[in-house]
Amino acid sequence: VRPDCLMNSPRMSPLSRSARKLYQNTLTVDLDVDRLEYFLCYDLEIYSKDKRLCNLSKLSFTGIAQRIKANGLENRHEDLSNLSMVLESFLSSTLSLPAAVVYETHSYMGLIKTAQKNNQAAKMHFLKALWIVCSSSTEGQIPKEQLAVAMHRLARAYMTCKHYKEAVGILQKAIANYRIAGVAKEHSCVVDANKVFVEAQRAFAATPQPKAKKRLSFIDEESECSTQTGSERRGD
Repeated sequence: VRPDCLMNSPRMSPLSRSARKLYQNTLTVDLDVDRLEYFLCYDLEIYSKDKRLCNLSKLSFTGIAQRIKANGLENRHEDLSNLSMVLESFLSSTLSLPAAVVYETHSYMGLIKTAQKNNQAAKMHFLKALWIVCSSSTEGQIPKEQLAVAMHRLARAYMTCKHYKEAVGILQKAIANYRIAGVAKEHSCVVDANKVFVEAQRAFAATPQPKAKKRLSFIDEESECSTQTGSERRGD
């Protein structure tokens, strides 16, 4: 389902070549806490008309990058709860947003839900982020590297949920899209994608697969046995 906040969203200009190079230097599949703090304290007030929400966000999250760096994201329980509340309120209260902003918000929410061990919710946010970046209407608005990052994050969520087959398939596409986007193979995102891909392959190979054919064979044998027994009882 297309997010409501994408309806009638304004278009954004594609990144210049120099801006794209700078963007790749800061590319990460994990949470960029400095960017998150800027987003919450400054970007929200650009797009949201809810002044109360913007003031709450700035009051609550000024200095959050330093707090997370000092204690780790998973240990900031109160911050995680507040982050979820503010980001969800931002999306639900703003009817028209650029696709890149909606994509970024769902990506943050997925990473936050991952830190809260809410893996199913994380997967849903990553799916929404991937839908947005794949949408033809967002062409030129979101850097093409983000298609690979969105797939990469979703694949890691599938790994956490032990859906190894899906993780393998998505990681193959993520690695291919990193290459298409021109991200160097030495980049930390590409290195991690290849590492997780190998782990997913091994986990999938070690996972017992359903023995559907054997189960059907057992049912057929049981049915044949019942038929024979019925025939014997009738004296056929």
